[in-house]
Amino acid sequence: MKPVPVMMLLALTIPAAVAWTSANRPENSPLTVAVVDLGKLIKANPDYLSAESQIDEWRESQQAQLDTETKELESRRAELDSYRPGTEEFEQLLEDLEVMKFLLDRRVSLLNDQLDKRRAAALAAGYKTVESAVEQVRQERGIGIVMQYNPNAIAGMKREIVAAEIVPRAVLAFSDQLDITEAVLSILKGQ
Repeated sequence: MKPVPVMMLLALTIPAAVAWTSANRPENSPLTVAVVDLGKLIKANPDYLSAESQIDEWRESQQAQLDTETKELESRRAELDSYRPGTEEFEQLLEDLEVMKFLLDRRVSLLNDQLDKRRAAALAAGYKTVESAVEQVRQERGIGIVMQYNPNAIAGMKREIVAAEIVPRAVLAFSDQLDITEAVLSILKGQ
C-alpha cells in the first residue's frame, strides 16, 4: 500500500472537520474560526510554571547530592596516590572506585530519565489545562474551530529542520481578530 501524502490528508481532513462543525452548529449561524498561540499559552500557564519550578527545585537537590558523591569519588581517587600500584590495597581501592563510578553513572542516568518523565508529565498537564481554557472560550464565544498558530519565524538552517518546523503549522495567515490567545490566558491566570 502506498503512503498517503500529507497534503492529501490535509485536503481530506480539514474539509471534513469544517463539514462536521457546520453540521453541528445552530442553523443559519456562521462558522467561526479562532486561533491560539499554544506555545505562549503553555509557557504562561501558572500551573505549568509552578510544576516546572518544583521540578527545578527537585533537580537542584538531586544535583547537590550528585556533587557530594562526585567529590567523595574524587577524594577516594586521590587516595590511590598513597598506594603503590600492584599492592592489594591499591587493587582493592581501584575496584571500589570502579564500582562507585558505575553506581554514580547509573544514578545520573536514572535521574535524567526521571527528570525527562517529570517534565513530560508537567507539559502534558499544562497542555490539558490550556485545552480546557481554550474549550471554555470556544463555548463562550460560539466558536466552531480553534486552530493553533506559531508566530515564530522559521529558524532552521537545514532542510530537515525547516521541514519539521513548517509541517505542523496548520495556520499560515489570519486576521488578528481571530486570535483568542489573550482571552485564554486570562482564564489560565484566573482573571
